[in-house]
Amino acid sequence: MRQRWDLFAFSLLVFSALVLTATVLDPKGFSIKEWQPLIASLVAFGGATFVFRGATLAYRAAMAKVALDERLHEATLRRQRRGLFLRLSSTVYRLGQRAQRIENLIKLPAEEESTILITADRIDLKYLDELSEAWTNLDAFPSDVALSIVDIRIHGGNVQRTAERLVQDPITLTHGERLPGRARRLKWNLHSIYEHCMAIDDFLETTLQEMKP
Repeated sequence: MRQRWDLFAFSLLVFSALVLTATVLDPKGFSIKEWQPLIASLVAFGGATFVFRGATLAYRAAMAKVALDERLHEATLRRQRRGLFLRLSSTVYRLGQRAQRIENLIKLPAEEESTILITADRIDLKYLDELSEAWTNLDAFPSDVALSIVDIRIHGGNVQRTAERLVQDPITLTHGERLPGRARRLKWNLHSIYEHCMAIDDFLETTLQEMKP
């Protein structure tokens, strides 16, 4: 761009020098009409230079707008992702603690001639439905975290189906006997939920520290 302006200035200088020389050497014979083609060319060149400069400025403004839009879009995505992580962090912590408490309930009674009855209301997995947002945004997580979310839903579904059967057929735990198979499977599902929740919570804690504004 600077070279174009230098060329334009040089052309005007040459034109001025030619006109001055012609005027000095032949003041009576000098006619502006004879110089009209050259003047027109210089005017056209100057106009083209201004048009080119205007187009360049418009292009630069458009590209700056595109870059700004991209930065704003990236900032919006980062904010949305951080919000998703914060909500999931709360969910997995509460869900993991709930699963652990239920798991600890499923044990043989310590006293002789006593029983523990495991009913549907005692194994209600609260907060499981709150995983739906993470489930619909699995692509926002690393593969191991996404697989943990999938596993939680699988084990949570197993617990819920067990709870439905317990409405009609509760599990009875009796002192001195082995845990029934249903109770062992229930404990395994609950423990798996707890382990996956804690693994996700560890990932989110580290990641959210790195994502602080």
